[in-house]
Amino acid sequence: MKKVLSIFSFKLFLIIALFFFLVFIYAKLGFNHWPLVEAIDRPVLESGWSQPVSVGINTASWESGAYISSDGNTIYYSFYPGNLVKDRADGKIKTDLNIYYSEKPFNKSKVHTLSEAKWFENGVMVVGSDFYYASDRNHLGINDIYKNGSLIINTPNQSEKDPHYCATRDELYFDVGGVIYYLTDNQTVALTAAVNNGGQNIQPFLTKDCEQLYFVSNRGDGIHKILRSSRLSNNLWGEPELVVSSKYGVESPSLTDDNKTLFFVQILKSAKDELNADILYVIREE
Repeated sequence: MKKVLSIFSFKLFLIIALFFFLVFIYAKLGFNHWPLVEAIDRPVLESGWSQPVSVGINTASWESGAYISSDGNTIYYSFYPGNLVKDRADGKIKTDLNIYYSEKPFNKSKVHTLSEAKWFENGVMVVGSDFYYASDRNHLGINDIYKNGSLIINTPNQSEKDPHYCATRDELYFDVGGVIYYLTDNQTVALTAAVNNGGQNIQPFLTKDCEQLYFVSNRGDGIHKILRSSRLSNNLWGEPELVVSSKYGVESPSLTDDNKTLFFVQILKSAKDELNADILYVIREE
């Protein structure tokens, strides 16, 4: 009997100790401890990819629009010091959105010279020495497409975002109002229905050969996920396949030129309903 009571007392002690430990953790970190949130909400990937790795530059603020250089050595991204979604909804934007960059091992970052005071720069992508990005410099709150600081696409009263130039076929992709377009031979064409299939379809990224399109769509459940479609002919695309998804959404797919490393942004939500955006990457398994 004494032995049973001793075991019971020990288990009760462990339960009480665990309770106070959890109270201590909450008091110190709260439910906005993002590494813990990230550990619980793991992205779901198609087979053939490693487990996601969070880069060192992630903070409790908003890292979005990530783009990895072709050699995998530099990340370009947009940074906002806070919860961008909430601040926009509340009409309390603290500052403009700026382009940052970070070199391997992705532990430190710097503001890129493309960033300008007051204007929002986002959706950067790099081809050789050329930088494509979106900015509202021309009209506050409405994005246009820029190349190396010069305006190249400007449609009145609508925002063009997320440029991606595929040099192999001389095609410039971007999205407007949830529809993906491409510009070739001075003609702007919407991608076929397999890609623009209802909902919001944004953030196009093409592999170096321009034969595979990664993009973000909220079709089906209203949550952003990363899809991949293969080119069948000029503007004919195959039915998209699901690549990455998560509970609150993933965005901004980009790959290295060898197609072996995929970077993306995951949206996280804490128990306090705070949102955060972090950059992750996965490696293709042999």
